[in-house]
Amino acid sequence: MNTFQLPEVWISSIEHLDKTTIINSENKWWKQIIGIQKIDPEFPQVKASAFTFPLVYFSIGEIKVIPEKLEYSAKIFEAKPNMQYKNIQNDLNFDLLFNQIDKISIYKYPKPYLEKFNYPWIKIRLKNGKTILISSAMKIGQIENGLKETTALYHFLQNYVA
Repeated sequence: MNTFQLPEVWISSIEHLDKTTIINSENKWWKQIIGIQKIDPEFPQVKASAFTFPLVYFSIGEIKVIPEKLEYSAKIFEAKPNMQYKNIQNDLNFDLLFNQIDKISIYKYPKPYLEKFNYPWIKIRLKNGKTILISSAMKIGQIENGLKETTALYHFLQNYVA
């Protein structure tokens, strides 16, 4: 078996994306300008200059696909100047054995706040009923590059997941 690695991926869930959409819908642009937006203080978010935005992911790290399993290791994310990240799970690590996976598919969130930022995901449904979303980490406006990496990971996983 070959191996596959992506050095920066996002981890999320459908429930997390739902919460992100609700937060964005409740916090119109004018509320951000006058500083009255409401984001749960425990929700993953980024503050850029005077504006705070909820994040579509709750962890960022590295994916390795090796014989028999997928490994995820979170990273401590280094913020750029004038940006502050809060509530990112930088201690999240997991291994998924291929025989734990029920199904993988490409997933596009059906209710994005802005279609421009509707990132492509790999949806991994486990036999225990849980679902994990993985997407290649992208910069704003680089969905096309992320789609290529996410799709490459999906095709690689398809070879090993029944």
